[in-house]
Amino acid sequence: MVTTGKDFMVRRHLITRAAVVLAAALVISGCSKKGNTDVTDAATQTESTTEASSSEQVSKETEGSSSTAEAETKEEKPVTEPVDNGFPSLEADTSLIPKGETVRSFLTGEWINDTIAYRRPLAVMINNIEAGLPQSGISKADVIFEGQCEGGVTRLMAVFQNYDDITSIGSIRSCRDYYPFLAAEYDAAYYHFGQSDFALEFLSDPELRTFNGMNGRYNYVRRTDRVSPHNVFTTPEDLVTAMVNNKVSTYLDEDYVAPMKFNTSSEPIDYPDAEKCITLKTGYAYNDAYFVYNEEDGLYYRYEYGKPQIDEMTGEQLAVNNIIFKLVPGEQYWNGSPLYLLTGEGIGLYVTNGTAQWIKWSKEVDGVNTNLGCNYTYGYGPTTYTYWDDTEITFNQGKTWVCIYELENQSAIKILDK
Repeated sequence: MVTTGKDFMVRRHLITRAAVVLAAALVISGCSKKGNTDVTDAATQTESTTEASSSEQVSKETEGSSSTAEAETKEEKPVTEPVDNGFPSLEADTSLIPKGETVRSFLTGEWINDTIAYRRPLAVMINNIEAGLPQSGISKADVIFEGQCEGGVTRLMAVFQNYDDITSIGSIRSCRDYYPFLAAEYDAAYYHFGQSDFALEFLSDPELRTFNGMNGRYNYVRRTDRVSPHNVFTTPEDLVTAMVNNKVSTYLDEDYVAPMKFNTSSEPIDYPDAEKCITLKTGYAYNDAYFVYNEEDGLYYRYEYGKPQIDEMTGEQLAVNNIIFKLVPGEQYWNGSPLYLLTGEGIGLYVTNGTAQWIKWSKEVDGVNTNLGCNYTYGYGPTTYTYWDDTEITFNQGKTWVCIYELENQSAIKILDK
């Protein structure tokens, strides 16, 4: 069965609302970072473990049917050990400092030690042209963004939180203007090797924390077993060192709240009204990318260029728990480079646990740039995803792949039940 989304009238209504939001943005002046939406119960980030008395234990054992459904689905907080990875670190007064506690990952919703969870994530531009395959280290990313460049070629941005066992990341390619603002949703440091002319407008913005290896700094290296421009690689230690040397805190700010709200149980949420989705064709024509669901482990496995997409470092095929599409107007600059305005509101798609459902997205405007030949609206804050009744989506735990895709080509996205 093939699905192309909600009917024309619903899309027309959403596009009209998005136009109103963008028009209102043109009167905004200056840039200020907006507050993020809540992600996990704050108590899970701050609660301390206390030993229950014997009477309390008896009470719990006899409680039985009085427990609420919500309590039954929450996972018991495990105990994890602090991680000492030997990387350099820079602590700022306003940053979250690890205490060796077990907390929820901001990127996956899973239990991890705060030594990892409070790190500033690394967002790295990854080459996705066939001549640059296989990529290295990418299977360790918690979130992967995909969007098109010139000629329909897609480029990836991999966001890493737990990078201790990564020996190589690459190959690294150049920036397009919308990627740094996607990295900003996670307060990540953003790493690239060169950029388009349009991206230069934003790369000096301190809130975007960008690091360009093209200038010979930050220890990006060219491998001899690959040809240029597909041979630029780096290591997490070099990326963290770049932050330290530029006095960028390696920990998240205390007021940071991640963009995604996760299920408090590792058991996936069932969506009885969603469509069955075993194979998802992304619509990216150049690399013919698609995902196939494995019912045994609940993961969607990634394919492109007619074969599994493999991580060179691990030999593993890329697989994720969640896939999100954010559909945006498919405008272009004069040279054919995509002009993706990520602010306003629109429609999207959420795929998880063998199902797919059409959703909505919204993102606040923080500023307008008029130097690119258009009124370019941008925002640092999160993209909020909601169901059709405007209730914020609770995502299943695990890794996520986000596709930025043209609204006009929505019909090329294929939801197949086998």
